[in-house]
Amino acid sequence: MRKYNHFLVQAARLGSLTLVSSVLGFAREVLIARDFGASHVTDSYLVALSVPMLIYVLFFGSGLNVSLVPRLSTLLSQDATRGRQVFAQFLSAAALWSGLASSMIFLFPRVFVHVFAPGMAASPVALGFVRTLAPLLFIFVITFALGSFHCARDRTSNWALITVVQNVTLVVALLLLGRMGGAKILLFGTIAGALLSFIVQARVARLDGFRETWVSPFRRGEGVSILASMIPFAFVFGLGGDYGTGQVDIFLVRLFASRLTPGSITLLALGNKLMALPVVFIGAALGLALLPSLSVAIAKESWEKASRDFAQAMSYAFLAVCPIAVIYFDLGVPMARLAFERTALTPNQLEQLGAILRAYAGAVIGLVLVYILNSYLAALRQTRALIGAGVATAAIDALLMAVFWHRYQAPGIAVAISIGSFFYCILLLGLLAKFIPRVARAELFVRAVIIIIGAVGMHLVLIFTVRLNVFTSAPLFGNAVLPIVAGLLMYVTWLVLHRGRLQLTVVSF
Repeated sequence: MRKYNHFLVQAARLGSLTLVSSVLGFAREVLIARDFGASHVTDSYLVALSVPMLIYVLFFGSGLNVSLVPRLSTLLSQDATRGRQVFAQFLSAAALWSGLASSMIFLFPRVFVHVFAPGMAASPVALGFVRTLAPLLFIFVITFALGSFHCARDRTSNWALITVVQNVTLVVALLLLGRMGGAKILLFGTIAGALLSFIVQARVARLDGFRETWVSPFRRGEGVSILASMIPFAFVFGLGGDYGTGQVDIFLVRLFASRLTPGSITLLALGNKLMALPVVFIGAALGLALLPSLSVAIAKESWEKASRDFAQAMSYAFLAVCPIAVIYFDLGVPMARLAFERTALTPNQLEQLGAILRAYAGAVIGLVLVYILNSYLAALRQTRALIGAGVATAAIDALLMAVFWHRYQAPGIAVAISIGSFFYCILLLGLLAKFIPRVARAELFVRAVIIIIGAVGMHLVLIFTVRLNVFTSAPLFGNAVLPIVAGLLMYVTWLVLHRGRLQLTVVSF
């Protein structure tokens, strides 16, 4: 295996675990839909879960990989002992402040429900759920901080274990006890999964040599300095970080959808889950695996390697995500039925979910590319550029949702996110243009054109195959499976015919 393929191998390993986690997450959503449908209880659970999750991402997690991983990667490569000491102080300070924040959620749940879902501020169910899930903020902070330590050590696949353990625990709890325990099991499984994922990350960190003890977070040091460097992201609610803008979108979705009919938040969450499967599997895996490699290459001023790795990541991402976006756009309703037909969702809700999935198709492409573009800017430590782009995108998303939600209901909110993701992608490309050689930009453009033509051809084949309506006795096969197979066959054939111009490196393990 050639050395410059290393980040692709890391991405493949991370992507494999991410795929497992995504499948488990999808199974979790199916089980929740099976047991609870789309109702006030599921809306309350999603709002309660989004409070600690969004606060973690907006005020901490969004800047985590941007601020911690690049600096810690360099420190660990130069002096591993010093790097571990710096991380120990960072972890101690992060644990203290997140513990205080969790206490505030527990003591004042009504305030947080009013902020995150004003249409449900008077719901006693939502208030009770928020108080129960308040400790998640503290657990998320320390668990994902440990995950970032592994990323800085170029062991990014350990990061994916966090969500794998969380989803396994909740799925098992729902399978065994969901119908007997109801919402209590949903809450218990969520807390138990978070605790188990922390234990796994702590154990892996110890095996990797991290045995440092508690360090005073009030003493000056580089760990506290790294935490302080995340403050700009906190001031702008995480905008511009790895996950910040996406989580702001989730906040906006809760905000606008809480004023729609009951179940709208749940349907948008289900559509978002299907949209996020390829985004996390492809975009997050490639972007996270690329970050340590780019950070070290830029620190050594090896611009040729950085540019080459970036171009490979962008090409692989665009090639992999385009057919998925086409499937979601053309076959939104059949895909929704395939996934959730045997749940408590009504036929009307399945139709609406299909329309939401179709509206999310553009976001699949835009958000995948944003992850990789964000990683390059993070490795360059372009904090102001990241924050500026994130703020501009959030403003566009909020404006579009305000225009679309009343007229087009839940699908209009999803369309707003898709349009905003393309705006975000174009903005980041403009910011990165001066760091990418002209030759590399020309190569990327040629590859993108070839892939787009293949995706358009796949779209035409899908539409033609659906209209043929060959298998009337098996509508699901004729309207979903057969068109997907025919479309993918055309797409792959086109790419094989132009493999020389695509110039993609084969990844070997």
